[in-house]
Amino acid sequence: MSDKKRTYPTLSTKQRLQLIRIEPSVYLGLEYRPCRLTLRDGTLIERAYVVSAEQYHPVWGIWPEDDDGKSAVDIAEVADIAGSPERLPKRFADEVYGAKETMAGHHIFRLEWRDEYKQTYVTGSAVDFLPEPSGHRLKDALIVHPHKGKGDPATRRGLRYHWCLFEN
Repeated sequence: MSDKKRTYPTLSTKQRLQLIRIEPSVYLGLEYRPCRLTLRDGTLIERAYVVSAEQYHPVWGIWPEDDDGKSAVDIAEVADIAGSPERLPKRFADEVYGAKETMAGHHIFRLEWRDEYKQTYVTGSAVDFLPEPSGHRLKDALIVHPHKGKGDPATRRGLRYHWCLFEN
C-alpha cells in the first residue's frame, strides 16, 4: 500500500464543465460520478469514476495504480466525459450508500421491478455499475432494499470499472 502523494493532471475547462453535469452520489466524503469516457484515440470506456485525488485517497487508502484490483485511466488521455448510461439510478445508489456497508468493504442489496422480479447484488464500496438482468433495465427498477439478499444463490456481482483521478 502506498501513502506517497501522487500528482495527477488538472481537469481542462471542457472536462470540468462536462463532469459537473453528472450528478454525484456522495459516500464517506467521496463524490461518485459514474461516467462514460471517450479517450483521445477514440476508445470508449463505459464505466468509470472521475474523482478528485484529494477525495479518493482518504477513502480508499491506496492509489488505483497500486491496487491490483483496480483499473486506472489517465485524465490527460480523456477527450470527453459523459454520464454513464449503465449507471444505477442515483436515488438507489444514495439509498445503498446511506445504509452503509453490509459487511466490511461490501454492499449487498436487492433491486425490485414492477413485475415483482427481484435481483440481489453484491459490490465492493462502489455500487453504481451492475449487470442488468435479462429483460430488465436498471433505470426501470422501482425499489432498492439495502442489506437484503444475503445468501441468495442468484446474487450477481458488480461490473468492473475504472478510476480516473485529477487534481483540484
